[in-house]
Amino acid sequence: MLTKEVNGKEVKFPGMVSPEAVAKRAIKDAKRGKDVSICSFYVKCQRLNVKLLPHKSVMKI
Repeated sequence: MLTKEVNGKEVKFPGMVSPEAVAKRAIKDAKRGKDVSICSFYVKCQRLNVKLLPHKSVMKI
């Protein structure tokens, strides 16, 4: 649940994907036996950063 607008201005989030796209990808990946399903390049980068960078740095990003 993310805020869609602040003071009448639309808020955009990088890597935002529609719920339908996420569900389709999750079902496809589950059928392939994958443990993790990631739907956008932005989220893939975030996941990699979490593994490589210290937690404090990731929280600032």
